[in-house]
This record gives sequence, structure tokens and C-alpha cells, in this order.
Amino acid sequence: MITFLTPGWHYAIFDLGYTDSKISLEWLKRVFEPQTKEQANQKLRVLICDGFGTHETLETLEFCFENNIILCRFPSYTSHKLQPCDITIFPRLK
Repeated sequence: MITFLTPGWHYAIFDLGYTDSKISLEWLKRVFEPQTKEQANQKLRVLICDGFGTHETLETLEFCFENNIILCRFPSYTSHKLQPCDITIFPRLK
């Protein structure tokens, strides 16, 4: 993962054009965890992911457990139906 000169911007490159488990874990460690830790004040945090398998590796689950993060994974091919913001918040804003 590489950090842009613009603060808060991150990107990663993977040869196949998709993400992989290493990129997912690095994002979790470098972006999600630091940006939510202080606000959570040592309480549990929930990270909602789609059903893509790279989000649920042993390393990822261990990291989440050690850092009070609950990993909630949507079943594969259902995120378009289950995304909470798409169903509850965004329609009201349209």
C-alpha cells in the first residue's frame, strides 16, 4: 500500500487488478483501525464487508479480535440487497 502526498489517500496495486488478502489486511491496519480507534474509545467497532473471501483470513480475524473490531460479512452476491445505507439512508436523501 502506498500513501499519496495528499494526506489520507491510499492506494495499492495488485497484478491481477483485484484486491487480495494482503491488501485487505494492510487497509485494515493502516486506514480503518487508525481512523476509528480514537473515536471508538476502546469500545467495539463494526466493519461491514462484502462476501469477497480476502476479507476473512485468519490474520484479519486475529487483528480484528485484538483490536475490538467485529467483522460482519455479507453473504456473497447479496451486498446490493443488504447494504444498509442503500436501503435506509440514501433513498430518503434522493
